[in-house]
Amino acid sequence: MTVLRLPLQELKRIPLPEDVPLIVEAAATTLSMDLSTKADLYARAGIPDYWVLDVEKRRMIVHRDPVAGKYSSVVYREDESVAPLAAPDREFRVTAAFGQ
Repeated sequence: MTVLRLPLQELKRIPLPEDVPLIVEAAATTLSMDLSTKADLYARAGIPDYWVLDVEKRRMIVHRDPVAGKYSSVVYREDESVAPLAAPDREFRVTAAFGQ
């Protein structure tokens, strides 16, 4: 899922990295690629917030603050909450991603 700063119809062009404050991936079989290849691509593009939902381990791996094409990462357990950088007042409970 890609979150844009503006609705696509208002943007009136193909989104650029600066238009994307958050990308969320759900990884059941693609975790390795999401944490390496995709994370590197998004970090180099300057996407500020990249979340990977690890379905198997029921956790959220949050990549933030890309520096020199690499992210810092924090892991949130399913009983924890995280908020997007672009909306710090909008907490998301990790367990909600699992339908509980």
